[in-house]
Amino acid sequence: MPDHKHLSHRVRERMSTTGESYSAARRHVLARAADGPPPGGLVPGYDRFGAGEHRPSSLVAHLLAQAGHRARHTGQPYSEAMVCGLGGEIGFTYAIFEYAPVPPLFTVVAQHHPEPWLAAVLGRLGLQAREARSSAPGPALAAVNQQLAEGRAVWCTVSRGGLPWHQRELALPRSVRGGSRA
Repeated sequence: MPDHKHLSHRVRERMSTTGESYSAARRHVLARAADGPPPGGLVPGYDRFGAGEHRPSSLVAHLLAQAGHRARHTGQPYSEAMVCGLGGEIGFTYAIFEYAPVPPLFTVVAQHHPEPWLAAVLGRLGLQAREARSSAPGPALAAVNQQLAEGRAVWCTVSRGGLPWHQRELALPRSVRGGSRA
């Protein structure tokens, strides 16, 4: 696994040869590195890095393995496919929203609803999780760092709108929302 100072270099190297975006190239570099020795800097027992085919299922499988939970019928760590099934499998729904004067918006949701993925998996396994919420970045980061310092892997969900670089983004341009273009 490349360390952080070499990761960007390897990603950019791949971008230059494949023409991929940074995100796509990074995903491939990390996936290839995940088959190697465990990366440094992770909590003990968290021996995999990155996501598999279904991101939430593979990440929950990593967390379960790190916490020492094994499938009762095999004694092996839960596989990504097994966790996907525990989470309610992948559902599919679509909706078409029509707002004047915007062209119809087609939305595809490729996951079950309404239960959150992690809660669904843990509930079906009879496991408890400690949940904490914060709208202040300082206390949230301190709580995450505390858990990591105690050797626990952490599942973090961040509201995209709460990130400083997304706070002022608007879903629709002012002209569409009825405002003026000042």
